[in-house]
Amino acid sequence: MSIDNCLFYTVAGPDVGLGHLKRCIAFANALRSKGIGSEFLLEGNSSDLKRLVSGEGYECHGLPMNSPCQNLSELLMARSKNEQTIIFDFSCRARILNRIETLQQIDVLQQSGRRCVALDGIKEHSLFAGDEGILDFLITPYVGEAPRVTNQLAGAKYFIFSSEYVSAARTKRKISKDARRLLVTFGGTDFCNLTERCLKALKLIPEKKSVQVIVGPGFSAKQTSTIQKLVEETDRHKIELIDSPASLHTQMVWCDIAVSNTGLTKYELAVTGTPSIQISIDESHSNTNSNFANAETANHIGISENTSADLIARSIETLCADVAERQRFSINGKNLFDGLGAERVINALFRNATNAATKDYVLC
Repeated sequence: MSIDNCLFYTVAGPDVGLGHLKRCIAFANALRSKGIGSEFLLEGNSSDLKRLVSGEGYECHGLPMNSPCQNLSELLMARSKNEQTIIFDFSCRARILNRIETLQQIDVLQQSGRRCVALDGIKEHSLFAGDEGILDFLITPYVGEAPRVTNQLAGAKYFIFSSEYVSAARTKRKISKDARRLLVTFGGTDFCNLTERCLKALKLIPEKKSVQVIVGPGFSAKQTSTIQKLVEETDRHKIELIDSPASLHTQMVWCDIAVSNTGLTKYELAVTGTPSIQISIDESHSNTNSNFANAETANHIGISENTSADLIARSIETLCADVAERQRFSINGKNLFDGLGAERVINALFRNATNAATKDYVLC
């Protein structure tokens, strides 16, 4: 059986970040390497987000954020008339709050003959926990996850990386004795203004650092202005602002340590062997992060509301001074991944689809 076309339906924007979208783009690129084309339906109808997708060579149709659940099955049946399988990557707060309605719409799609697959969150960020039966496949590609049902692909071996990180998984990481290069990255959107807090922390560190600070596409004009002002006020360190890079791979392999949140970026830090300090944006994200924290690839210093500039500064100084700890974090991270997650997922989908009547896929 061949698979000719894929349609991704996902979400991105200030309230949900860019993790879902970037994962789908990485998956689409992996499919394209096998000759399978893709297009996107994207909740988060901004020109910048659509350009992010079209810049990768895919057609992208924008939809209003939090599109009504009752329109979901109708929309997707109209878009997938020549396709067989639908894969969802949109487990976010709005969908979870409307969980029953969303699951009902997926059941309608299932009853119409579509095969339904989902990339889901875990714990309180899961949309499908307990209702895996409405899906043909559930994918939870996270550290410490184990399958609860037979149709589940679970665990870090299924994590989907873009191509540069696949290459990084096979590349040995050298840890410098002197840690002078620092990366600050809090995703495409910085909900808790942690970038600003890190810049304030740098003022408390006497040893000169070279610092690269990521300004994500979802940062507000006010956030960007404040960040620029803080950089101008800090003359001890060499600080460079990097605006909305397509990938953080270059910055991760450049730096000696990173300061980040506990979103999906932590997987990229781990596979590149980048020692890091991590902050959760709230208690629920800290709980979700517990299995990853147990892998000891980073120093998780707590949730945002309890994390002061002083604590960040002390954590940076401590990790910079401890080459053995940085080496341990790096080795632990690289040991988690071989970079073949997308291959395993695609192989599982192909294998499971051999009895399907048509040859096209829809991935949402």
